[in-house]
Amino acid sequence: MPRVPIRTIIETWKTCGQNISLAVRRLGIDRRTVKRWVDRGRQPWGYVRWQGVQRRSTAPKHPTLALSYEATSQVRAWREATGFCREKLAFLAKAQGLTVSASTIHRTLQRAGLIRPSTKRRRPRFQNGQVMRPSNCPGLGYLQMDVKYVTPELSGLPYTCYLYAALDISTRYKVGLILPKVDEAGSLLALYHAIQTLPFPVRYVQTDNGLEFQKRFHAKCEEVRLEHFYIHKSSPNDNAVIERSFRTDEEEFFFWLEKAPQDHLELNTWYQRFLDTYNTTRPHMGINMLTPKEAINLYHKS
Repeated sequence: MPRVPIRTIIETWKTCGQNISLAVRRLGIDRRTVKRWVDRGRQPWGYVRWQGVQRRSTAPKHPTLALSYEATSQVRAWREATGFCREKLAFLAKAQGLTVSASTIHRTLQRAGLIRPSTKRRRPRFQNGQVMRPSNCPGLGYLQMDVKYVTPELSGLPYTCYLYAALDISTRYKVGLILPKVDEAGSLLALYHAIQTLPFPVRYVQTDNGLEFQKRFHAKCEEVRLEHFYIHKSSPNDNAVIERSFRTDEEEFFFWLEKAPQDHLELNTWYQRFLDTYNTTRPHMGINMLTPKEAINLYHKS
C-alpha cells in the first residue's frame, strides 16, 4: 500500500473537524500516524499546516571513518605496544590532544583485526554432571548440597552460624547440621552425617564452587566412591532444589522461633526436630503433595 502524503493526512484531519478517529477511518491508516503528523505540523500559535513538514530518511546510516589515517595508525600502534582496552586508549588519545570516543576506537581496532575474541564463557560447552534438575534424576541417592548463612536476624544468636544441608533431588528428603564455622571440615562432617542418616545409599553429590567444597571435600567423595559435581560458577539456579528448601527453612522454622537459643547446639537440636516434620509429615508440592518419606516408600514399591 503506497504511503499517504502528509498533505492529505493533515487536510483530511481538518475536513473531519479535527477528529482523529474520523480521519483514521477515512484514510485507512494507523491512528498514531495521523497524530504524529498533526503534532509535527502544529505551530506555536496552534495552527496546523503541512508546508515544511518532511519525512525523515529511512535509509541505513553507515558510520564513516571518524579518525584520520594518521590517528588510526597512532591508535593501532598504541594498542600493539600496550594492549590497552578501548577506554584506556581513549584516555591516552585525549592526553595527546585527540578527542575520540571509546566506541570509535573499538571500531577502528575491529577493522584492523586487533580485537581478541573472548575466551570467557558463562557456561562451559560440556558438563560431566548427570543431575542438574529433578526431571533428569535417575533415582535415589543423588544429592544437592549447600551451606546457608544463618545470621543473628534469623537465629537470635549474637553470631552467625552455618547450616550445612544435603537434599535428595528426587524425593526431597533432607538432612542438615548447624555448625559455628564454614570450612571444609564442616562440609566433611555434613557429608558423613548425610551418608549415615539418609535411608538409602548416596551415589552423587552436587555442590557449588564454594571454598568449603574444594580439594579435601572432592578427595573424600572419591575415597568413598561418590561422584562429585560442581555446578556452573555464579549459577545458583543449578542447585535450585536445595536453594528453595532454604527458603522453606526460613518461612517455616527460623521465622517461627519463639525465643533465642542458648547457642548453635540448641538451635541445631530444634532444627533436627523440624527436619523430622519436614521429611515425614509436611507435604511437598514438588512431589505431588507427598512427604519425602512417602516418596521413598513409593519408589521402593515401584
